[in-house]
Amino acid sequence: MLRAPWVLFLNFWTLVRMMIRAPLRYVVSRLSKQERRFVRLELPAGLALSGEVQRFGPVSLRRRERGAWWDFREALDRIAEDAGIEGVYLKMRRVEGGLAEVMALGRALEGLRAKGKRVVVHLDQAMLREYALASAGDVVALTPAGRLYTFGLRMELSFYGEALERLGVRADFMHLGPFKTAMHRLSRRRATQAQVRGTRQLLEGMADVTLGAIAARRGVSSSEAEALLELAPLSAREAARRRLIDRVVFAEDVKASLEAEQAGGPPVALVSMADYLKVARAAPQWRSLRRAGRLGVLSLSGAIMMGDEGGLVPMRGGITPKETMKALERLRRDPTVKAVLLHIDSPGGSALASELIWRAIRDLDAEKPVVAFLGNVAASGGYYMAVAARRIVAMPETLTGSIGVIAGKVSGGALLERLGVHTASVSVGGTAGFGSLSEGLSGQEIENLRRDLREFYRRFLLRVAEGRRLPKRRLHRIARGRVYTGRRALGLGLIDQLGDLEDALALACREGGLDPRTAPIALIDPRPTGLRGLLKRGASLEVPLPAGVEDALVFAALLRRPGALAFWPHALPAE
Repeated sequence: MLRAPWVLFLNFWTLVRMMIRAPLRYVVSRLSKQERRFVRLELPAGLALSGEVQRFGPVSLRRRERGAWWDFREALDRIAEDAGIEGVYLKMRRVEGGLAEVMALGRALEGLRAKGKRVVVHLDQAMLREYALASAGDVVALTPAGRLYTFGLRMELSFYGEALERLGVRADFMHLGPFKTAMHRLSRRRATQAQVRGTRQLLEGMADVTLGAIAARRGVSSSEAEALLELAPLSAREAARRRLIDRVVFAEDVKASLEAEQAGGPPVALVSMADYLKVARAAPQWRSLRRAGRLGVLSLSGAIMMGDEGGLVPMRGGITPKETMKALERLRRDPTVKAVLLHIDSPGGSALASELIWRAIRDLDAEKPVVAFLGNVAASGGYYMAVAARRIVAMPETLTGSIGVIAGKVSGGALLERLGVHTASVSVGGTAGFGSLSEGLSGQEIENLRRDLREFYRRFLLRVAEGRRLPKRRLHRIARGRVYTGRRALGLGLIDQLGDLEDALALACREGGLDPRTAPIALIDPRPTGLRGLLKRGASLEVPLPAGVEDALVFAALLRRPGALAFWPHALPAE
């Protein structure tokens, strides 16, 4: 009953805003005829779909606002259609997000160039990721004393097996698949041949995608692009000689260099993205009395946990069945939501939690089409969830697959003895010591665990075979814990198409019979909101921790509950 007055109020407020902004737009349009205007872009931290965390002292309250990616996307859309804007200027600093997200930002800039707008990028210095993004500009400038630190890709793995043995700590882990090596770092002294081969193939795939994009953007050959990895660091003069950059200037002189392009022409003006969005012309969003169909968007990022591992999930912003299933149920029951896009960015975690979420996604897809969009990584449990969707879209750089399971525990009985702590135990049953922190797994417990792992692995293969319509025998050959780039995963049938978030949004709209250009988005955040929701989780305080420590704590939390894990091989923090 209250919808009609509310819609009328919203439309009236839209009209008022249009009238207020009209004079500002007139002034801006007059100035634009006397200036060459560039918008100073602000990059989002990757594909940030959900709103930022709002803090009140040590307490964190998460808002249900949209993330920075939507503002970035809106700015590019408006700039592309604005005749008064010549292009954009990007002062490149350290880039947040994974490789897949960084390359997606670069493709968004390429799309803006394709619509006739100039993209000017300035660097003081750059690692490979920053330069790969900067190469999307048609003018790339570097500070005279700057360097391109585009060193080759490297992944170092430390193995603690011998050190733990010397300390008196025993690590008992079983895995199915020679490439399922997440726990090798705790139980072994050296890397296995399969681990080295799998890691090398993964790094080579990432290098091929990155260098291929740079070569295409800069108009150089593959061998010339490879100089980035072989000759780094490169000075500004050497980078210019190799056509890797266009200009050698300080950031303060970029504006003057643009003005020098047209001697005696109009001056160059740089406008902040926030100011531009305040006055840029946009089609008014008139509300209809009839409820329009919407596209539901649910972002699932972080480790997958059952939620009873000791209160660490809120700290990591992880994925739990309870909250995720509630969000999926909201989408299912909302009659205005015609299709759902799942943004998955997860290295996996609990196999049981992954199965529960898989079932909820499959049930939703039975009523409304679900499209999974894979972010930086959708491996192991992250991929387990994705195969429940009707279609899967991944970026060329997305780490995909790792179909396999691991299980085990760490025990420190010998260490306690050396410290003078003596443990006495009384047990009933051959598997009573499974959860003991002082005693390793017995022969019977190891055999039982292997049997359980085989069952979980067969279940994982079954889920993938059903979802991807792949023969299980062929699937087993490409599974066994192997991790692939999105490009390789497409050729193996693990995903349906390559694309960025825009492509996934468009596909989900088409699946639900919606117009991708006009369909409103219902962004659902599965995380707890408000102080009450956080307190229910038992961890409302955030404790700042050194880099990598939180990842180790997540592993520790998962290992507190005996059961199979679906984690990708390099989920432990790299050294």
